[in-house]
Amino acid sequence: MSANRRYPFGYAMEDGKIRIVPEEAEVVEMLYTGYLAGETTTRLAEQAQNRGVPYHQGNPNWNKNMVCRILDHTVYLGEKDCPAVITPQVFQQVQEKRRTRTKGKINPEIKEVRGKVRCAKCGSKMLRVSHGEKIIQWQCKTCGSCTRPLPDEELRQAVTTILHEITRHPERLTPPKRREDVEMGVIRLKRELQQLMEHDRTSTDQLLEMSKTLAEKRYASCGNPQISQTRNAKNLLESSQFQGTDTDDLLRWIVKNILLRADGAVQLRLINDQIIE
Repeated sequence: MSANRRYPFGYAMEDGKIRIVPEEAEVVEMLYTGYLAGETTTRLAEQAQNRGVPYHQGNPNWNKNMVCRILDHTVYLGEKDCPAVITPQVFQQVQEKRRTRTKGKINPEIKEVRGKVRCAKCGSKMLRVSHGEKIIQWQCKTCGSCTRPLPDEELRQAVTTILHEITRHPERLTPPKRREDVEMGVIRLKRELQQLMEHDRTSTDQLLEMSKTLAEKRYASCGNPQISQTRNAKNLLESSQFQGTDTDDLLRWIVKNILLRADGAVQLRLINDQIIE
C-alpha cells in the first residue's frame, strides 16, 4: 500500500488503475457482516484493530467513526472507478439497520457537520430542523432561508465527496488572487533589487527605497493568513500520515464552513476562505 494513498480504505492505485487491497477489503466485508449480525460499531472497531490492518498507515488505532464511514460509503458498491467490495443488497440491509438503530436520535455522523453549517445566502448559522422521523431541513437563523428536505446521509455524502476530491487534487487549493499577487510582487522586487545591486551606478538612495518597498511587500504577504493557511492545508493533504480518507479530520483541519443553498447544493469554505463545490 502506498504511503500517499488518496483513496478510501480498501483501495489503492496500481499500474494506473484503482485496485482492491485484499487485506483491507477483508476488513470491509467483516464490518458489514458483523454489523448485520448485531455487533456495535465500537465492538467492530475493536475487531478491526485486532486484525492489525490500520485505517491510517502508521497508526494501528481504530474507532467507531472509522467503522461508520466505511458502513456508509457508497464507493464499496463499485463507484468512481473503484471495484465493488460488497453487494447492493448487503449495503441496503446495513443502511436500513443503521436507520433503525438511530431512529429518534441525531445521526452521530452529522455531529461534526452541524457546527459548521452556514447559510450560503447571508453567511449566518443554520439550524437542523426535523419534521417527524424522515424530513430534515436546515433553516437560517437570520434571513430565514430554508433548504429543501435534506437527509443527514445525503448531506454527509455531499461533504465527503467534495473532500475526497480535494485529497486527490490538492493543487485545487489556492489562496485568493490578491494574495498571490502580493507574493509575485515580492519575487519581482527581489529580482529588481538584485539587478540594481549589480550595477555600479546605482545610488544608495535607490537601494534604500527599493529595500523599503520590498520590506513592505514582505510584511503584507506575511500579514495575510490565507497564504500560510493554503500551504498548511496542502502539506496536510500531501502528508503520508493523513492519507486523505478521514472526513472528520478534514472537516476539523481545513474546512471553515459548510455552505447550504435553498436547493440543497453544498459548498465548502476552506480555512483560506476559498470556496469549493
